[in-house]
Amino acid sequence: MQKNDSTHIGPMETLSIHSFSVEELAEGIGRVLIPGVSDHYFSYGFCSDLMSDLLTIDTPETVLITGLITAQTIRTAHIAEIHCVIFVRNKQIPSNILHIAKELNISIIHSPNTMFHVCGILFSKGLQSIY
Repeated sequence: MQKNDSTHIGPMETLSIHSFSVEELAEGIGRVLIPGVSDHYFSYGFCSDLMSDLLTIDTPETVLITGLITAQTIRTAHIAEIHCVIFVRNKQIPSNILHIAKELNISIIHSPNTMFHVCGILFSKGLQSIY
């Protein structure tokens, strides 16, 4: 179920912000491996393989799109209060990483597509960039 909010961006302009569930994000890009918390919705996307960049953002309702499949990715997402990670490029996700994500209540989506392709699909659905 998409949620819509309006954000005032100028004297007469508003920007409609769509919020997506984990399942809605996964449609057309991959499959949900760990559903996480059902009441989390996501309006923004951040794409990076550099976890130091992730620590610079402070935008709620953000999903991380990355090809870096390590335990540190999940731990950094947790510190940054990211509740959904999309792993791209059809890489194998080790069970220990899925276990950590489940413990930290972080949803995981696995996609066979490239990072560019996933970002394009999510942007066309209405997911916003944080910058």
